[in-house]
Amino acid sequence: GQPFDLTFSDEEDLSRKSLCGTSLLLYVTILAVGAFLGFFSSSHMLETKYSVAFDSVSYDFRQSFQDLQQNYVNALSKIEKQLDEAKKLGTICEDDNHFMRKKLKAVTKIEQNYDNISATYSQTLKDKNEVTKKLQVAIKDLKANEDHILRLNQNCERTENSLQSGNKRQELETQLVAQKKELKILNMKDSMWGNNLDSMRRAISLSSQRSLNERYGQGPHQVLFDIVYVQGNSKDKASFTVELAPNDMMPHTVLTFLDMVSSGLYEGCSFFISVQHVIMIGDKNNNPQKEKIIQKKFKELSYSPSLMYQEHNPAYPHEEMTLGFSKGNLGPSFYINKVDNTKLHGRHKDLDKFGFPLQEGEPCFGKVVKGADIVRKIDSLTPVSHRPVKNLVEIERATILNLQEQ
Repeated sequence: GQPFDLTFSDEEDLSRKSLCGTSLLLYVTILAVGAFLGFFSSSHMLETKYSVAFDSVSYDFRQSFQDLQQNYVNALSKIEKQLDEAKKLGTICEDDNHFMRKKLKAVTKIEQNYDNISATYSQTLKDKNEVTKKLQVAIKDLKANEDHILRLNQNCERTENSLQSGNKRQELETQLVAQKKELKILNMKDSMWGNNLDSMRRAISLSSQRSLNERYGQGPHQVLFDIVYVQGNSKDKASFTVELAPNDMMPHTVLTFLDMVSSGLYEGCSFFISVQHVIMIGDKNNNPQKEKIIQKKFKELSYSPSLMYQEHNPAYPHEEMTLGFSKGNLGPSFYINKVDNTKLHGRHKDLDKFGFPLQEGEPCFGKVVKGADIVRKIDSLTPVSHRPVKNLVEIERATILNLQEQ
């Protein structure tokens, strides 16, 4: 049980201190070597990782660059193709632009022509009304002259009979001379009125032919009639085509008819009566309200009556399936000849004692060239009297065919 002695001698103490210093130095040295080795190992690992990462990044970069380069080449090729297509489209657009400019010029010219035609039409309508009034006055005066001439002739005959009996011979001779003188003057006036009427008719004919050529072309003109009719319990549709007389044969009548067709005036009109020799078409309709509207349109556009005078050309006779205007109204109603009516509706060769035809010919202005069987079917469905009936054959539409083709 002796206590442990911790005291050292000076030599021991020195020896111990020297040993501790050596151990400490060795420990520090080991730590330094370990640290160096650790740093070197870490540096090598970092260098390896850096090298691997650099190689990976370089590979990715090279791959991305190649992809980018390929995409650039593809995009450039695509752009070049699009440029080629754009150049082609540009050429096509330029051609289209040139074509559209031509079309625009043509449309502008058509619009100008339309404006000119509209102005001409308005002026022609005014001229028509003026000439119609003059014709009516002239015809009225002509009729009065004819009546006066007839009375004078009767007076002359009575006077001559009185002269034969010897009563008041001198007085009656003087009266007879005066009456014959007056008769001569009236005959001169009558001849003058006849010449004036012929001049006005020629002027209307020439003006109509010019307007017809400008407005609708040289012809021949065709009109398609689309019809609607009821047969039994069904409502059916059909059509027939009419070719009009040449422009130089019946210009006033053809122009007036085409104007009414192009204005849509015949839409809703009906085949309202069939007699032995003709089928009549006019401003009648199954619906009374619609009929009033149709008749009002004709009157508003001054087509009731339609013609300014009773135009007739013996070279275009009233044969079977031809179209004509009745002398009773001169339009807008017209008829289709079911048989050859040349003698019935044409001009009489015989003259009365005043030198006038016993009968002026009625205007004949067209012929059914397609669908004659449809016209005969219409005839079988059309009433034979003026009594109000239902289910009239109605014109749904009338179209100028060669005008559409132009």
